[in-house]
Amino acid sequence: MIATRALAQRLVPVLVVAGVLAVSFLARPVGSAVLVGCSYGYLGAPTITGIAPTSGSRLGGTVVTITGCGFTGATAVHFGATAAATFSVTNDSTVSATSPAHALGTVDIDVTTPAGTSLHTSADMFTFGNEVCTAVTAQANNSGPTTTAPSGFATLIQVLTVTGCTHPLFKYWVLNPGGSWTAISPYTSRTDWWWDNGGPEAPGSYTWSVWVQDATSAGTTCDSLGCKDAFKPGTAFTLTLQPCTVVNAVASPSSPQARGTTITITASSTCPDVAMYQFWLKAPGSTGWQIAQPYSFSNTFTFFTGASDGTWLWSVWVRDISSPGTTISSLGREDKFVPGTAFTLD
Repeated sequence: MIATRALAQRLVPVLVVAGVLAVSFLARPVGSAVLVGCSYGYLGAPTITGIAPTSGSRLGGTVVTITGCGFTGATAVHFGATAAATFSVTNDSTVSATSPAHALGTVDIDVTTPAGTSLHTSADMFTFGNEVCTAVTAQANNSGPTTTAPSGFATLIQVLTVTGCTHPLFKYWVLNPGGSWTAISPYTSRTDWWWDNGGPEAPGSYTWSVWVQDATSAGTTCDSLGCKDAFKPGTAFTLTLQPCTVVNAVASPSSPQARGTTITITASSTCPDVAMYQFWLKAPGSTGWQIAQPYSFSNTFTFFTGASDGTWLWSVWVRDISSPGTTISSLGREDKFVPGTAFTLD
C-alpha cells in the first residue's frame, strides 16, 4: 500500500505537465488572441501571432511584418493561395513579406518551413481592398517655387506629397485667363509635368491644379470635368509680357556686290530674356516681302545672291520669347524691326 501511494505521488507531477502541454497544443484562438504559446514553436511548425498592417491595396506592394515563432528556414509565405511578391526572414519570430496583387477580399497569411505550415487563425488575416487618396500638395517650380514667369517659358509643376494611397495617379490642369479648365496631361504616375506655355501664351493670370486618385479607385468625387479622389486647389500663376526694345542688323560684305556673292545678315537686340529673329527679303521688281528665315533663336541669315541683279531689300524682325509681338501688321507680329535696307547686286 505504501509503495502504491508513493508511485502515485511520483506520477502526479508528470500528469500535470502532460496536461498542460496537451492544453497548450490543442487550444484554439479566441477572438483575436492566439493561445498557442510561441515557446513551443521553435524548430516546430511555425505559428503566426500577428501581422501589421492588416490591409493593403489589391494591386499589391504592401510590406507586411509577420510576428510569431518557428520562422527559421522559412521557404514560402502565402496570402491566401497566392505567394508573396517577396519575403525575408528577420529572425525566428519575424518575417517581412510584400503583398502580391490579389482580388478584393480577406485572406489568411501563412508561413511555410521544412517543419510545416502555420495554422490559420484570426491573427493572420489580411484584407485586399481599393485605396483612396486623401490629399495632394504640389508647387510650380522654375529653379525654385514660383508664382510668376515670362510668357513663353516652360514651368514645371511638381507633386510634393500624397496621403492615403500607395499607387497614386496624377492629372495636371491649367485655367487660362477668361477661359476654362484644360487638362495638360492624362492620369499618369509621373510626379511632375511641364506646363509648356510657349507659343507664347498671352500674358495674364493663369491658374493651375493637380488631381490625384489611386490606381485602384474610380474617383470619389466627380463633376463635368471628370473624377478624382482629392486635388490641389487652383493656384494663381502670372505670365508676364517683356518685349524687346532695340534691334540692329548689318549685312556683310556691304553693298554693292557682284551677283553670286554670299551675304550674311547679323542681328543684335536688347531683350529682357531670349530674342527670336525673323529675316525677310524683297527681290528686285517684287511687290511683296517674303520670309527668308522664320522666327528662331538664330541671329544670322546667309543667302546666295545668284538669282538676279538689281536692288534687293532685307529686313529683320525681333520679339522676346515672352512676347507674342507688340506690333501687329498684315505680315505678322514683332516687338521691333530693322526697316527695309537696300542691297545692290551688279
